[in-house]
Amino acid sequence: MKKIIGHKLEHGQIIPVLAVGTFLLAAMAVLLLDVGAMLVYRRSAQNAADAGALAGARILCSNQDPDLPSQAIGDEILHYTEVENHATLVEWYFTDENIGDTVGLRKGEIVVTAEVEHESFFAKIFGDDILSAKATAGAGCFPYQADIVLPIAWSCRPPAAGSASEDCDIIKVDYATVEEIANNHLPRFPLLPGVDPTDAQARAISEDMFAVYQDRTYIVMESDKVCGDPTVDPNTINCDWLDDGVSRNQLESGGNRGWLNLEGGPSSANHLREWIEHGASSIIQPHTWLNGIPGNKASVYTSLNTRLDEIVWVPVFNVICGEYPTNACYDAAHESTPPGLPLDPGQQCNVVQGSTDNFYYHIITFAPFMPTCVQKPGNGEECPGFALAQLNNPDPQHPDDPTKSTIPDNTLTFEGYFVDPETLGEGVSYGADLGIYTVSLTR
Repeated sequence: MKKIIGHKLEHGQIIPVLAVGTFLLAAMAVLLLDVGAMLVYRRSAQNAADAGALAGARILCSNQDPDLPSQAIGDEILHYTEVENHATLVEWYFTDENIGDTVGLRKGEIVVTAEVEHESFFAKIFGDDILSAKATAGAGCFPYQADIVLPIAWSCRPPAAGSASEDCDIIKVDYATVEEIANNHLPRFPLLPGVDPTDAQARAISEDMFAVYQDRTYIVMESDKVCGDPTVDPNTINCDWLDDGVSRNQLESGGNRGWLNLEGGPSSANHLREWIEHGASSIIQPHTWLNGIPGNKASVYTSLNTRLDEIVWVPVFNVICGEYPTNACYDAAHESTPPGLPLDPGQQCNVVQGSTDNFYYHIITFAPFMPTCVQKPGNGEECPGFALAQLNNPDPQHPDDPTKSTIPDNTLTFEGYFVDPETLGEGVSYGADLGIYTVSLTR
């Protein structure tokens, strides 16, 4: 029987195969280390770019000066990219024109490129001791929810004991409660642009808000009456019915408020309706003098009905000037104590000119406001705040009849609640264009 015996030179051939395989496996492992590290540092670079762009955009959105605050933006970007997120190289630029394919973007965007460097593993064999990961992000200013400023002036009164505001005597509500109540009755809150709540939804939200915040309901009334003591003067009404020793009004009427010309030039009820329904095109910022529009504007209340259950902005003024703002008006508007608002260094007032026969209102801020109900003749059920206003203004000629009031049933009103801007969420800042912005990434 013949035996088959292998050639002795074939012994040990597996050794070089194992050596080559081991080398390849080690090289692959080291290569995976480089690739994995690149992915990790790519995410670090993206985080740094995102943080820097958002930080720079917050400065941009809060800027009330027509010039770009480049130094402040640059400092903020470097802090959030290099200090907070350890980027090794940072570049940024500002797009001075709005980007057409980014819906709702205002005032351009801040674009940041961040680079993160790290030592290589396998790449050192090829002379690459350092690898780098780079990422780019952009952020810009967007209107927070509804981009609507109501053409209605609200007075900033000096804060008193118990006031919820350090600057104006305005009591406010928490946005979280607004969201909770609205989400109980709407498919989503806020509603999409152009979508209005049904009558039943608006009624339910109005009643629930009133049940929680009856003492914080504000009412704007279309009337020739002004705030006062109706028991002394029948042409006045009681605007402050809390009777808690705090000088605050829940109701604005006649001479206590006025319609505002948001764009200057000629004005009419048609202009007011346009601004309420579609917004104003002009830039409005604190230290702007807006001209008043006299007269009752009954037709405007139909337009106000389109703004129920969304956040709008109400211009708040601290001084009224009976003519084009004089030096005395300027001095009163900029006093160092509330409701005065001093000018910052280099800051100036802007006057939006309208009719020389009407008052000028010095706007110091824009207060977020949520309208909940509009009271119109033939509206059916009464708005809860309107019913309360009537109850607190009994007719002195009929003291025994609670159904009689110095506020007639056919009076036009709309009501709602000032929302505390501090509760609107992170990323919201006061901007130079219609008051309030949210900062969002754009790329």
